[in-house]
Amino acid sequence: MTFKQKLSKFDLPGTAFLLPALVSILLAFQYGGAQYAWSDGRVIALLVLFVVLSAGFVAVQMWQKENGTLPARIICQRNIAFGALFAMLIDGAFYILDYYVSLSIMGTKMT
Repeated sequence: MTFKQKLSKFDLPGTAFLLPALVSILLAFQYGGAQYAWSDGRVIALLVLFVVLSAGFVAVQMWQKENGTLPARIICQRNIAFGALFAMLIDGAFYILDYYVSLSIMGTKMT
């Protein structure tokens, strides 16, 4: 393979959509309710940006087919899809538990 062919396997357009989408959703969750109100324009703009960039990422993955970051043949397998869903739900439960345990250790009241 030539260098250009190897470089095309990296899915740079997909990465250009995925990374800013993840940063925007993380910033929205970081800011929302803590530093800014959930109805603040900054938080809403970050959430809208996440949706737009995620839609762009899905479009790029459909366009790239087998050269995409997440080829459809992999993500459409039932075991992979439900494994990812299970991991997401378990991680969410763990982070909630971690949050409340760390609050109780620090002696902060949970309201």
